[in-house]
Amino acid sequence: MAKSDHKDDTGPSPTSISPTTTVVASPTTEDKKSETVYIEWEDGDPRYPLNWSQTSRYFMITVTFLYNSSTAMNATGYTTAQDVGSYDLHTSVEVWLTGATAYLVPVALTPLVLAPLSEIYGRRPVYLVSLFIYTMMFIPQALAPNIAAIIASRVVQGCAGSVGNTMVAGSVADLFPKEKRAVPMSAFVFVVFMSQAIGSCASGWTVATIGWRWIFWWQGAIALGTLVAFVFVVKESRATILLSRRAKELTKQTGILHKTEDDDVRRNAFVMASRNLGRPLVFFVTEPIVAFLALWIGFLWGVVFLSLEGVADSFKPYGWTPPQIDTVLLAIGVGGFVGFVSNFHQAHLYARDVKRSDGKPIPESRLYWAMPASILTAGGLFWYGWGAQPSVHPAVPIIGLVVFSWGTYIIYLATLNYLADAYEHYASSGIACQALLRNIFGGTFGLFAHQMYRNLTPPYATTVLACIAAALGIAPFALFFWGPTLRNYSRIHRRIEQEQAEKSH
Repeated sequence: MAKSDHKDDTGPSPTSISPTTTVVASPTTEDKKSETVYIEWEDGDPRYPLNWSQTSRYFMITVTFLYNSSTAMNATGYTTAQDVGSYDLHTSVEVWLTGATAYLVPVALTPLVLAPLSEIYGRRPVYLVSLFIYTMMFIPQALAPNIAAIIASRVVQGCAGSVGNTMVAGSVADLFPKEKRAVPMSAFVFVVFMSQAIGSCASGWTVATIGWRWIFWWQGAIALGTLVAFVFVVKESRATILLSRRAKELTKQTGILHKTEDDDVRRNAFVMASRNLGRPLVFFVTEPIVAFLALWIGFLWGVVFLSLEGVADSFKPYGWTPPQIDTVLLAIGVGGFVGFVSNFHQAHLYARDVKRSDGKPIPESRLYWAMPASILTAGGLFWYGWGAQPSVHPAVPIIGLVVFSWGTYIIYLATLNYLADAYEHYASSGIACQALLRNIFGGTFGLFAHQMYRNLTPPYATTVLACIAAALGIAPFALFFWGPTLRNYSRIHRRIEQEQAEKSH
């Protein structure tokens, strides 16, 4: 029987993706005469989240995806109102765009502080409180008398929305064992891509037809509907919290103190927040593999958000209206869908390696598709940048954007899975490092998009991005061929091997 799911779980961040190894179920008492009785789950207990019915688990995870979808639409939809909104509020476009940064930077940083809350109180209360605050922040944005009100409310909204942006991955890990997590995890990433595309397109047409303030009203309505669904559908899914509650029930029933091993590990929120703040930075400095992968996906994610601004300059030669240009960004969702479909072949290759290795494939088995994806991202950017010219049909640059998004989807999912497999129960900090850079890059790249595209012109600006993407794209090739050797130099990898050796004895 297993104890707790993770040794290094950071709760609401994508860290929760580190794999659970053994299904555990109903608590049993061992010696009622002892002062303290430690309990575990017994195999087959229906109260253990991994043993819930498949229908219940998929229904619940779909509702959590709605929260994640809302945060993604909010991240991209805001920028479509930059011209009209900045004019109405008597400010510059540059100041308006700081509202995007004000939202995304808290999304990156806040999970490091909020993570301990799900360890102490569980996922459901953190979801409900954060979603309520997130929803309410649409009201001051829709009614804002000035840009300061929008920026201030978006900072608060980013802090709250960070839960929906990151903790959903933890819920996937709660509800699905490692061997059955491929489809829900790939669906989770697909929802992010599609929601970003829909957020830009729908918001662009909203601005053009009924006004920029309605962006916040319809997104707020979606968030409110999601909150209602959460109240009635989403149950507590964190196994350690459920087991701890069961221990308290047994203590009341028997008069004997019942505890879980996690109760001894759990510290106060301040200590756990301090730990979570430091570990991703330590991983970035001491683990080159983590640092390089984080920089790679962080840069590509920044390019996605840079494209939200740069696409206006790229497609201006065609004489399209702003909402028509925003519709181009549906290409991000199309690329995500192609990535979702192609990931089934990656899953097939991984399953093949599982059989060949008696259930213990090396982490590099996650990178088969990441290698061609690195070529897709760089090639797609070249294609998009040089195709957007009056003499070329607009379908050409749009297809280039689809190819770039396709490659980015594959890389995003591959890096998550690779870090989870390579660092096992320490993967939480590595994935938190990746999420940190991804959201910071996404929140800052859009600030200089217009200057870059107008000073360099779209073809040359995109060429610069493509060259950087190509340079960072050596990562999957280096890891695939020399990953085991590189991991032997890792301090964390040596610690994992030492722990495994101790367990075997």
